[in-house]
Amino acid sequence: CFERGRMHDATHLGEDLGELIRDPEVHRTMSFYWASRNAGLALRREKFFNETIPAPRKIQEFYKGRAGDDFLEYRGATFDHPREAHGAGSAYTASASSAAHYKDIRVDASKMTEKFARNPAIDADLDIQKRTYIRPGNNAEGEIWVRYHYRNHYVTQASRMYPKTLDKDKDAVTIGGMPGVTGGGGAADGQARADDVRPVVVLSPGTEQPKDSDLLNELRVLVEKETECLAELRTRAEECHDVLQQLDRDQKDNKSTLSIYDTLRGRPNETEAEVAQRKAEEKRRAESRKDYLAPFIAKQENMAKICKGDYGNVKLTAEMARKVRDEAIADLKERLIERGHIMQARLDREREDLMKRQTAFQKNLDSTDGSKDADDFARFSKQST
Repeated sequence: CFERGRMHDATHLGEDLGELIRDPEVHRTMSFYWASRNAGLALRREKFFNETIPAPRKIQEFYKGRAGDDFLEYRGATFDHPREAHGAGSAYTASASSAAHYKDIRVDASKMTEKFARNPAIDADLDIQKRTYIRPGNNAEGEIWVRYHYRNHYVTQASRMYPKTLDKDKDAVTIGGMPGVTGGGGAADGQARADDVRPVVVLSPGTEQPKDSDLLNELRVLVEKETECLAELRTRAEECHDVLQQLDRDQKDNKSTLSIYDTLRGRPNETEAEVAQRKAEEKRRAESRKDYLAPFIAKQENMAKICKGDYGNVKLTAEMARKVRDEAIADLKERLIERGHIMQARLDREREDLMKRQTAFQKNLDSTDGSKDADDFARFSKQST
């Protein structure tokens, strides 16, 4: 566990890390002070395949404090079994979160998921609760599932499923059965292909079927969101990798400090005569520190090294002795003057209090209870004098 550090800064890695739990080649959990991070990442959990291949099998990220932005609460990814990196289409680099010698291993994300909190400013049928990307980066087999929030008092929710196809000739995302779909064969082949890739739309009761153009535009937006999600996963993985490297460097730079307890335990065995001699020296030094002249002797040049704490048996030159005497007398005079000032201040306060009592007594002489005040004043005057 780590105490709260400074605000998140690229030059101070790991200072927003709250807790790190590691089980090598099994899982790793990193808890952050989410208010100190720009992205609001509160928890990141990684699960690996096995001890021989420490590549991520599943990544889970939990976010807080994004209600005023995109309301993101969760982002996760599930990965295929690692393979050799022969192409540039791999979605994720295993070395970004595992050992350095696995730089030639790549893993492709088989599924990515994003979950969002409810945005009250948007209608529930349009407010996305969950986005799931199946085979992200693969436009031939990929799918995008979108689920929306529940309406109040409803047990069903609206959802949509978009199969992805890529029109290589026009370099544009298209949906089967919509304007812009092109087929490689005749009309029958094109119609069959269109039916296979048409989106599945589940509507809430009382809502209208969306237009094909609206679905096409939404798919294009979702494809962009998929790219952003994949980029965010890579960014978070690189940040956590840098934090772990910084922690490893800090641990290597640590230097052990020998405490007083370790010094006592490591003291070599002493004979009884040595123990008695050491205790006698400690007692003599303690008594010498009680000497009135000891502080003034200790202030002399190089005297602390010569005496080594024993000021009772030190020999002073005539000049040093005069200097010690003058300093001791000057210090005594200063203390006597300070004591006199304290006594005078107390006397002035008592005199002022007596004057106040006398004034109050004079004012109350004519009252019916004057005898009682006179007795009280006489008693106070006697105690004061």
